[in-house]
Amino acid sequence: MPFFIALLLGLLQGLTEFLPISSSAHLLLAQKFFGYEEGDLLFSVTVHLGTLIAVCIAFRKTVKELFFEVFRTGKDLITLRISPAKASSSRRLLGLLILSLIPLFIVYPFKGYLDPLLVSPLIGGICLIFNGLILLLCDMVPAGSKTAKTAKVTDALFVGVVQCVALLPGISRSGSTITAGVCQGMKRSFAAKYSFLLSIPTILGGAILEFAEAWGEGIDPSKIPLYLTAMVGAALAGLGAILLLKKILKSKGFHYFAIYSFILGMVTVLTEAF
Repeated sequence: MPFFIALLLGLLQGLTEFLPISSSAHLLLAQKFFGYEEGDLLFSVTVHLGTLIAVCIAFRKTVKELFFEVFRTGKDLITLRISPAKASSSRRLLGLLILSLIPLFIVYPFKGYLDPLLVSPLIGGICLIFNGLILLLCDMVPAGSKTAKTAKVTDALFVGVVQCVALLPGISRSGSTITAGVCQGMKRSFAAKYSFLLSIPTILGGAILEFAEAWGEGIDPSKIPLYLTAMVGAALAGLGAILLLKKILKSKGFHYFAIYSFILGMVTVLTEAF
């Protein structure tokens, strides 16, 4: 794979990971277009790590708070000083994020049954059309006011369940989880922040599992510069996508992405079906 292709795929991954247009579908279509359809697990790991770097930079203050909150919560659990009623905002946010991960932990062991769907451009096209409907719903729902202090257990679980649907190519993880949060009455800015923070353990967990599999298959050291190029591209594009999406959400601009998803989905379906 040439360096410019690796950089392009990295930029594409970073841009589409956080913009609500599905990174999995775009990478699937791009790899087919460039003729690189063979799976390279380590490449997948590095571009996902690039997007992980992006979200950690964009929300570095909150990430730092949550990191130390893990240790504070652990200490309070050991000393039996936990009081849910008196939990700080950061502790409540940490608890909500953990709850949202539960559905994924339950579903992920069965992900292997989805593998035939994950490499099908036709399925990706159909899901892109459905993704457009999800994005339109986000713009139609009235603005809510829930934040970390007022969001409920059921809100977190619902976002987690919807995130599982995004395992399908063509369904945007960020778009679906933000829409789920908004539908549950979350403030739009908080729904976006929550979605991005939720991506950290999701991406990290997936990257660890893929790296373990890639290590088992063997790693070619000569490709490391290629992987690093893609990772840097993914990090830069991901950071730009996060900043852009935060602005778009204020003006209910998801319908633009919905139109794009509809068009790309229809073109893909027609191309693959005929």
